[in-house]
Amino acid sequence: MNNSPPILQGTINSARDPKYRILINQVQCDMFMVVRKKMSLQEGQRPWITTALDEMTNCPLGSIVTSHPPTADDISSLVRDSIVKVSRRKR
Repeated sequence: MNNSPPILQGTINSARDPKYRILINQVQCDMFMVVRKKMSLQEGQRPWITTALDEMTNCPLGSIVTSHPPTADDISSLVRDSIVKVSRRKR
């Protein structure tokens, strides 16, 4: 009896239209920042940067900088703000 998982064949669907698929990348910055107290970044702590990229055009749609690892709320607000800002530019 073969218990191995099935092998998926074919190609991964690529983006057909702009904003069809948004790529999210998050990384801890290799820099130190001096910021106001509002961000609650302690001395010696590295900030996180999260960017949203359009897969078809490779254009950045938006980014955020946080003092903590990004949460689902941070990412959802980034995507929502990126889509609204880009859509308003076209008018």
